[in-house]
Amino acid sequence: MDSVDSPQDPLLELARQLLPLGTWREVARDGLLCIAGIQGMAAGAVLWRADEGPLHLLSHFGLGAGRLRGRFRLPAEAQGFLLETGPLTLEAARRRPAGRGLLRALQPLDAQLGEAWLFPLHAEGKLRGLLCVGPSLVTQELVAPDAIGGCNDMAELLRLRLLGCASDSGVPLAEERPAPADSRPLASSGRGVASRLRHLRSRYPDAAAMVGESAAMLAHLEEIVSLADTDYTVLVEGETGTGKELAAHLLHRSSRRAQGPFEAVDCSAIPQELIESELFGHVKGAFTGASRDFRGAFERADGGTLLLDEIGDMDLRSQTRLLRVLQEGQVRRLGGDRPVPVDVRVVAATNQELAALVRQSRFREDLYYRIHVCPVRVPSLRERGDDRQVLFEHFMAQHAAELQRPARRLTPAGRRRLRSELFPGNVRQLQNVVRQLLVPKAARGPVDADELERVLRRASSQGLQPRRARPAHEAAEERAEMPPPTAEVTRLVESGRKVRDAPPTLPSPPTLASPNGVEDVGNWVLERLREHRFNLSAAARSLQEQRRQGASREAVPVFDRGALDYYLCGEFFRALVGHAYAVDAALQHLAPRAPHSPRLRRKVQAFVRPLRSWQRRTGAQARARLHEVYRRVPETYLTEIEQAAAALRRGRWRLP
Repeated sequence: MDSVDSPQDPLLELARQLLPLGTWREVARDGLLCIAGIQGMAAGAVLWRADEGPLHLLSHFGLGAGRLRGRFRLPAEAQGFLLETGPLTLEAARRRPAGRGLLRALQPLDAQLGEAWLFPLHAEGKLRGLLCVGPSLVTQELVAPDAIGGCNDMAELLRLRLLGCASDSGVPLAEERPAPADSRPLASSGRGVASRLRHLRSRYPDAAAMVGESAAMLAHLEEIVSLADTDYTVLVEGETGTGKELAAHLLHRSSRRAQGPFEAVDCSAIPQELIESELFGHVKGAFTGASRDFRGAFERADGGTLLLDEIGDMDLRSQTRLLRVLQEGQVRRLGGDRPVPVDVRVVAATNQELAALVRQSRFREDLYYRIHVCPVRVPSLRERGDDRQVLFEHFMAQHAAELQRPARRLTPAGRRRLRSELFPGNVRQLQNVVRQLLVPKAARGPVDADELERVLRRASSQGLQPRRARPAHEAAEERAEMPPPTAEVTRLVESGRKVRDAPPTLPSPPTLASPNGVEDVGNWVLERLREHRFNLSAAARSLQEQRRQGASREAVPVFDRGALDYYLCGEFFRALVGHAYAVDAALQHLAPRAPHSPRLRRKVQAFVRPLRSWQRRTGAQARARLHEVYRRVPETYLTEIEQAAAALRRGRWRLP
């Protein structure tokens, strides 16, 4: 038997995934997911066409903010350039005149990919498609040029399978989905968030268990149901208390395995000596106390779904056995000599950064790529806008009925205080707050801001003060009260040295303070991007390294490349509105030292490109559509985006 450290041939694994499939969309979707799992890439896309006509975007994931086009018409010169050069990076294409023409034809896909390899897919001397392979999730680097042979082989296998498939051109193309598109569209793209949520919940009744009305919740539910009908391993990531187990339950109940068992194992709550027995089972006499045969979680979940909660806490020895089970599809009980075949869909969940654990040698890299096939991120409560109010009312009605007491409502001041709370414990913390508001027998009447403040202080973990988004004038007053930097600090900064290298007795400048609230996070993100000349991948790597070295969530609130992209988008629109729609002035605000940076200008062009279709639109439907396209940008920026769209219609500014 092969060693676990010698994984299956990736080409054989990809072939097994593709052979049963019969349409372009199925092959593109499943092939891209399989290649992502093998290569561990952070973003990717597949474009394909018939003999003639435009390239169709069949499947994609991990792309940045903004709307995606469904079709791309490549000029003959760009097609000839691809056929002549073969695989190349986006950066290499930008250095060639024909390559620049290719990238113009691929806008905005090139900007949303950021960095990627392009593998042309051809037949009979004609370009038929493109496979786009982004950087590694762990290193944030592209595959080295001397190591792309494996990717090229997989691109060739994908090409051959697409050529042997039937056309599914009647299926609507994925234009705006942030993950590989489901072949069954959930709702008309012109509908608002509320109507699309109602449609989704009527189609998937179990989705009603996940309470929320925000665009972030809609995107999250759509992502879950799009993966439900596959058997791929899913990694559910999110902060503590966001509802990762609820997401796993919905994945199970919406899948074809819904009639099978659902088993959940908390890897952090079981001692290391017992975790293997719990997962794989044991035979009688396998160890002291094993008085009978025991079926492990994999056997109990046969035909259904197994949730491995907090998988980041599993020890390395158990990770090795788990990897073997995922590869072979069979388990061997402790003390047993007979393998037992199992048919289980594995859903792993964690609130840790597994990529950072891999770099620290605390999590197996091969297991990471095995479970990171289809990552799903559960949004935090602070990303969900007015869902705080919706969840408050839901929990209030639920627990008031349990305690047989009248439900309490929030006063207007109480609602404002609720919206300003960041809730580091997320939904679980909010639920505890509601319980504490109902438990005292003397608690009656509306909940005002003072009472809510007292409960929030008690509910904050380990007696920490509740964190809220401060008004701008408070932050300004606090910065004004800070002592000015000393002459030594000024000299160090002017000489180009890092302030952190100064003696510890010197005061730190205000920009190094922990951000509070979305406005402060946006300014903080801008500072970090300026330090890296708006290279989002480099900024993300630096911030991830800081988190790995022990920086708190408060000190480094954002470290994902996609999140940096969304905040940069919001800050651009905020600067655009603040500078009377002068694009050059907004760029000067974002990058005072390099306002003409080509990298920044490409990002800005991608941010504003969706507004081209709004220049002649008005009304509530257009507004809902605008919110849908920019749904991943933090909601605090939506007002500025609406103002920019309205000003564009009135001719106050022009698209760059």
